[in-house]
Amino acid sequence: APERVFRAEAAIVNYYGGKCTRMGGHRDDLELALEAPVVSASLGCPAVFLLGGEGGSDGNDGDGKRKRDADGDDLPPKVLPILVRSGDVMVLGGKSRLRLHGVAKILMGEEAAAVGVRLVEEGDRCSDGKYAPKFGAGTERRSLSDHDDEQSTEEEDLVYVRRFLSNHRININIRQVLPTGEVDFPPASVAD
Repeated sequence: APERVFRAEAAIVNYYGGKCTRMGGHRDDLELALEAPVVSASLGCPAVFLLGGEGGSDGNDGDGKRKRDADGDDLPPKVLPILVRSGDVMVLGGKSRLRLHGVAKILMGEEAAAVGVRLVEEGDRCSDGKYAPKFGAGTERRSLSDHDDEQSTEEEDLVYVRRFLSNHRININIRQVLPTGEVDFPPASVAD
């Protein structure tokens, strides 16, 4: 079997915050390199990721036939819910590469706690014993010349990042666009 090499050629960043808390079902089928996987990294709030079938009204098996129950009624397509947490990496490759997928819900606050995710909260202590600052406190803009090591530490910066990510979700998708062996866009295989 030929060696498969994944080339990271493009990235898409999905941002979830405020009223944007889901992504409708879709397929990542616009790249020319459909044989290459999509690598997805999650940061921030946990989410319910839904992995469906190959699409259409075929009941997810790709055979073009709707699945029916004993009474002849259409069965709903099979959907696999997956809890993705901050730091998780998912690879959609092989048969899963072209499956319908989407984000049903972002989990925050009590919902995140219910699935075992603890987010940074006001009053948490840093390793130096100081309490985490109230979100927004001391975040006024400063120029680099105003930087004072005693006023701002990497640890305080990390608290702000964690606090931001406790109310937001960022998903980074990395993909190969061109078929293996192609280096020009559009590739010779589709340029004609």
